[in-house]
Amino acid sequence: MCPIRASWTHRDLAEGSERTINTGRLRRPRSGATTRSQGSSAACDSAEGSLDGAAVTFTPRLIAAETDAVAGRWCDLLVLEAVALGVVSSRGIPAARAHVVERPSHWFLESERFDRAGARGRLAVLSLAAVHDDPAHSWAQAAVELRNAGRLSDEDARRLRWLDAFGALIGNTDRHQFNILLFPAGASFRLAPAFDQVSMLYAPSGDGRVPAGALALPRPSSDTLDVWDDARAAALDFWERASDDGRVSDDLRNVCSANARALLAGQGPSSG
Repeated sequence: MCPIRASWTHRDLAEGSERTINTGRLRRPRSGATTRSQGSSAACDSAEGSLDGAAVTFTPRLIAAETDAVAGRWCDLLVLEAVALGVVSSRGIPAARAHVVERPSHWFLESERFDRAGARGRLAVLSLAAVHDDPAHSWAQAAVELRNAGRLSDEDARRLRWLDAFGALIGNTDRHQFNILLFPAGASFRLAPAFDQVSMLYAPSGDGRVPAGALALPRPSSDTLDVWDDARAAALDFWERASDDGRVSDDLRNVCSANARALLAGQGPSSG
C-alpha cells in the first residue's frame, strides 16, 4: 500500500476527516475498509497522507467504535500493524518505525517514510512487482530468483524470505508484490525496510463480517524452511504482545492469545 503525498498532520486529519472522506480526497488503502454511516458520521474508514517524513493511516474512532464491530476492528488493526513492525525490527530486520496516536475522534498510525531524504529529498524505490517477472510468485520465491540472478544479496534475500514466513504466521494475507519495495543499486537492488505488515486475515469483509477464528497455522515451503523457526518465534512474540495490549479489543485479544498458545504448544509446521 503506497501512501499518497500530502501536507496534513494527524491534527489536520482529525479536524477535517469527515469532510475529506465525503469528498473523496483521501483514498482507502486496503480493500474491505469501507465507510459505514451511523447517522451523520462515518463509522470506520482508512486513508493515508504524509506527515513530515511519515505516512499517516487513520481510522475514525468516534463513539461508533464502542458499539460498531467494524469500526473497532479497524482500530485494532492499526495497533497490530505497529506491533508487527516493532517485532520485525527487534529481530534485526529493518522496518519502518511506527506508532499509534490516539485522539478522541480518531486513531492514527504514523509510520516512517523511508523513501525521504531531508525535508524535500526523495529516494528512488521500486516495487518487487516492477522488478520480478512472475506476479504469481510469493515473496520467498521472488527472493530466491532475484538472488540467483545476482540482483539481490544473500542477506536481503534471506530477510525477504523471513518476512514472507513471518507474514504467513501472523495472518498477513496481503503479501502481494507491491508491499515490498527495493532501492535501486546499479544493476541490483537493496531491500527497503518492511512496512504494511498487518494481520489482514482479521480485517472486516465487504459485507461487514468481522473474522474471529483462530489462525490456521501454515507450513513452510522449501524457500522458507531455513528461516521458519526464527520467524515462528517472532510470530509468537507478536501474538503475545498483541494479546497483552490494552488498546486491542477484548475479542481480538482472545484470538491473539489463542494463536500464541497454538504456536507455543509446538503445533507449528517444522515441529511436526
